[in-house]
Amino acid sequence: MTHVVQVDLVIVGSGISGMTAALAARSRDLTPLVVEKYGRLGGTSAWSGGVLWIPNNPVMLEAGATDSIEDALLYLDSVVGDQGPATSPARKRAFVERGPEMVSFLRGLGVPFLYNDGFPDYYPSLPGGHTRGRSLNTAILDLADLGDWNERLRRQKGSGLKVDLLMARYGEAPDMTRMMTTLAGARMAARIVGRTVWAAVTRKEKAAMGLSLMGQLLLAARKQGIEFWTGSPLVELVVEIGRASCRERV
Repeated sequence: MTHVVQVDLVIVGSGISGMTAALAARSRDLTPLVVEKYGRLGGTSAWSGGVLWIPNNPVMLEAGATDSIEDALLYLDSVVGDQGPATSPARKRAFVERGPEMVSFLRGLGVPFLYNDGFPDYYPSLPGGHTRGRSLNTAILDLADLGDWNERLRRQKGSGLKVDLLMARYGEAPDMTRMMTTLAGARMAARIVGRTVWAAVTRKEKAAMGLSLMGQLLLAARKQGIEFWTGSPLVELVVEIGRASCRERV
């Protein structure tokens, strides 16, 4: 039996790109459908550090950092150069110019970003490099906020520790690694361990890093009424008379 659903946009994959695309489509009064081959949502983005490298973003500017489109393009040219269509000057400019707009758009939907202040670009000494950093994380999320959608979020593999530490942002990691040699490191380690223990004591399931990012996006998507199909790998994409249709195995 064939089940036909008509939507404005079919998005394959529920990682950060797919989830953001669905939210953008919904903001334009389109009806998106996100199909995900796994049984839960978030893709490998949920397993990641959840760091977004967005030059000249509004969060860093509000923190007093300075940046510019020109410096960001200079840095990308220094590090990446032009390796083909994926790194063309036009594509790099589009990324740098539209990235801050994306951050503002998601903040408007309730996604809370944190600035990784002091977590520099990987090559800060190169032309256009930034010593304070251009990266963002999302705030720690209480997964109870997702309600019955909590079970739909893909969980991280785990670090191998009995308890995964709750780092609020990736920029906390460098200080924590120096906990045995510096006072700042010891304080950071105490802060991270303290919030992790408190979550366990209060029996709250908290998410940080990539899991927080995807949880925050899923929370926004739920509020926007976006539909997701899990366990639905794309089987075939058919284009007829300029229109695309697809078949999923449900």
